Amino acid sequence: MSHPKHASRESCIALIDAHFLAWLIGQDDDTHHHAAARREHLPAALLGSLADAGVHAEMLRVYWYTHRSDVESVNGQIVRPVLPEASDDGRSLALALARDLMQLAEHRACAHVLLAADDDRLLGAVDAAQLRGLQVHMLVDDSATDLAALAKSDAAWAGLLRQADRRIRLHGPSRPAREVSLMSPEGIQAEVLDWWDGVPDADREELTEQLPRHRGLPQEADRQLLLRLSQRLGRPLELAERKIMRDTARRLLEGLPQDDAEHDNEPETA
Repeated sequence: MSHPKHASRESCIALIDAHFLAWLIGQDDDTHHHAAARREHLPAALLGSLADAGVHAEMLRVYWYTHRSDVESVNGQIVRPVLPEASDDGRSLALALARDLMQLAEHRACAHVLLAADDDRLLGAVDAAQLRGLQVHMLVDDSATDLAALAKSDAAWAGLLRQADRRIRLHGPSRPAREVSLMSPEGIQAEVLDWWDGVPDADREELTEQLPRHRGLPQEADRQLLLRLSQRLGRPLELAERKIMRDTARRLLEGLPQDDAEHDNEPETA
């Protein structure tokens, strides 16, 4: 007797904000956009992450939203050009994602959508798509496993994630199991403060003006800090370490005091 293991698989389409995905996996945004080879493996990674969450689906297509004009073509991936976030506060990106999400729902083009974005302006479109029968899942990192804690540092993103049918943790790059000596939250804060002390006043003003609306850092600041801390540690930063680094730097750029209470617990491994 035959038992087709995946006979009941449903279809899925992924809507990927390229800049958000680069932030999520801790890569340099420029490097990530040029890495067509990595994008070729993206559908398999997404499907594996969905399967871990109990969604056994077939990936019909990936839509790749980016402001770059030099992105290479990848089979099965449609590039959606959008304006740079700094030029319009991400409005063109949010509109493009919302438009495509609603089109998929209204035409019943698939059963599942995997959304990689963090703009809370998408909340209405996600809700409307779900009311039309579409299951909308959102790609997250380890920081989103505790939404109550996330809401204290990023209420907008936590609100958007609460709307998701499932929150999908992305498979990280394969690497051998190893013991990781994590840098303490205080050590990370100290490194970020040392970096900030060395930034000229004119550059501080420019970075503050480039600060993304919802979360994260300007690309240049993010690159500098990732390189600085990675050199100190002799390895790439873990997810929890990157989150503390970015939270600390963002508070500096916003002129807010550092809150040690947010980082009382040691970060967990990714």
